[in-house]
Amino acid sequence: MQPNGYKRAKYRAPRRASEGAPSASEERREAEPLREAPARRVDATPEQPSADAGRASAAKSAQGAAPRQDPFARGEGPERHSAAKGQPGRAEAAARGGRRKRVALIVGIVAVLVAAAALVAALLHTFGADDVYDSAAVDGQAPYKTPEEVQEELDRVVRDGMFNISIVSSIEFASADAPGKAYIENVPANKYCMQVTITDDASGEVLYESGVLRPNQCIEDITLAKPLAPGTHQATATFTALDAETLDEVGETAAQIALVVNQ
Repeated sequence: MQPNGYKRAKYRAPRRASEGAPSASEERREAEPLREAPARRVDATPEQPSADAGRASAAKSAQGAAPRQDPFARGEGPERHSAAKGQPGRAEAAARGGRRKRVALIVGIVAVLVAAAALVAALLHTFGADDVYDSAAVDGQAPYKTPEEVQEELDRVVRDGMFNISIVSSIEFASADAPGKAYIENVPANKYCMQVTITDDASGEVLYESGVLRPNQCIEDITLAKPLAPGTHQATATFTALDAETLDEVGETAAQIALVVNQ
């Protein structure tokens, strides 16, 4: 097998002496095949590239081309896209969870407030607004008054802003826990409701506190909240005037009295 690029040469055997001498042209033709045939370059055509050129082109292409990366390694594949989308999904879910917790907290607070309001309404319904008024108060004036005194009181006109008070100056108790006659009055001429508090001058303790008295009401007997030792105790009776409709405090006045405990 001949190397690539060489052509096969045909040559003849030398002439014998009987055949005669060759001509000059024949001699050249016969001698030429004895020389070494030069190497001939065979250029590869685009349609049929040579094997070396193909290998060189493949190597150049391999060196110049950037390595192909896995689309999933760059996060471009469907699974990576799903994972990337999952990050904001979790954040949004956390935000929704936070909003639900806030809404639940607000609903809980509102429920507590509604329950508290319902409880207050139930208590007001149970005890009623009339409970601020003193159950011991009776309509009319103090029973010790004569008919003339009662009529005089009815005829009295109290000017606006004025407030008449009435209580005995000395309340006597048979014992420390016995009731005493106080004759606390809200006279008919008053335009305000009234509430009375009696405090011990020596200790400042509240010894008695009434409910609300409407005009033309009277409380005859009272019982002290704290038993006192036998003897006479100085006290102060404070009368608070209240608006007849709203029971808002309008003003107050006070009177000095004595509490006498016999035994």
